[in-house]
Amino acid sequence: MFSKLLKEEREKCEKSLSETSKYYSSRADAIDKFSHLAKTSKTETKSSSNSNATGGKDGDEKKESSSSSTEEKTSISDGGKINQHRVKALAALDAQMYTDLVGALQTMMDGFVVILDNLEKNWDKLENPRGKGYGGYGSGGSSMVY
Repeated sequence: MFSKLLKEEREKCEKSLSETSKYYSSRADAIDKFSHLAKTSKTETKSSSNSNATGGKDGDEKKESSSSSTEEKTSISDGGKINQHRVKALAALDAQMYTDLVGALQTMMDGFVVILDNLEKNWDKLENPRGKGYGGYGSGGSSMVY
């Protein structure tokens, strides 16, 4: 009975917290749709080569070369104009997650109180599962291992 209660409370907690993983991808998608944010991409290329030649008409020859290039692109579409609907959608997404997490916290706290209440009410049964009169193994005391 008590283990069934623990399992049910754990499942409630898991269910209420399972949606939080989707929040971050939804929020990232909402931010990607903002057209007023500057999008910057940076490309950096480095290359180097070494070569050694021995013998030959001019004698030993050693060549080293390296090159580096950096390219940075910044683009702003929509002229930097803020889309209020997208901002409100992001704020609504954040507010929804906040209320979901507060509800999950309250559910967990309620479950914790229920578990403690059941534990207190059933303490005698948990401590002496066969009753108070049962000594177990002839010792006259409790057979529970602590």
